[in-house]
Amino acid sequence: MSLHQFLLEPITCHAWNRDRTQIALSPNNHEVHIYKKNGSQWVKAHELKEHNGHITVSTLKTEFLPLLSVSFVSENSVVAAGHDCCPMLFNYDDRGCLTFVSKLDIPKQSIQRNMSAMERFRNMDKRATTEDRNTALETLHQNSITQVSIYEVDKQDCRKFCTTGIDGAMTIWDFKTLESSIQGLRIM
Repeated sequence: MSLHQFLLEPITCHAWNRDRTQIALSPNNHEVHIYKKNGSQWVKAHELKEHNGHITVSTLKTEFLPLLSVSFVSENSVVAAGHDCCPMLFNYDDRGCLTFVSKLDIPKQSIQRNMSAMERFRNMDKRATTEDRNTALETLHQNSITQVSIYEVDKQDCRKFCTTGIDGAMTIWDFKTLESSIQGLRIM
């Protein structure tokens, strides 16, 4: 494991370039700091404090709980996730409209198995409960998803993406598997 100090506190957002040789960091303001890898050190390459570029903002009110993270997975598609504990696919069309496509987590089939006392305690701890009730969600993540990030890219589009959450879980999602298991799903 490596620890790097960038002299930014706090870092509220980060993004890597495709070959992991640059990282964009944002402290708790509107600045973006770009660092390049130089041997084993990170060197600041750019600092964006203000800009006059056109920014397109799209707002979509949904029936879902608040979303915490979003990531482009193709030119016109984004995956977003948050308090619903399930990644969701949205498409962005030429008119600037954002539309919901599908939830990407297929509900688990009810699996009955014996749980050890340790597993039972871990599950209560993940959900921050003190009672031993069966409150397991039908999603892989058992608490809010806090970040969606690209994991593997094929040409321009994302082949796999990663979600991490408050439950301490990290899940790698494969679009080929998702497209074959969710009827009508297509990444645009």
